[in-house]
Amino acid sequence: MVVFGVLQFYLAKKPTEPLETLPPSTRLVEDLGCDSLAMMDTVFMVETLLGIKIDDTQLARMTTLDDLRGYVRQTVKSGAASAA
Repeated sequence: MVVFGVLQFYLAKKPTEPLETLPPSTRLVEDLGCDSLAMMDTVFMVETLLGIKIDDTQLARMTTLDDLRGYVRQTVKSGAASAA
């Protein structure tokens, strides 16, 4: 998933394994050390690459890799449906 590649790029301390191979319950802040700057950079790049808008209030609720993946997938799917 492209969002994991972008997130991995912006993490200050890179995990030893690709994010796709980590458990879905991996926590963004506690386990990956994702800070607010990394998250904002990731959001900006994902919005640009995928042509979506990520709601800031939803962003605050994303605590795990699965939360992030699910939200982006749903947002892309909703955007595609509304464009049809």
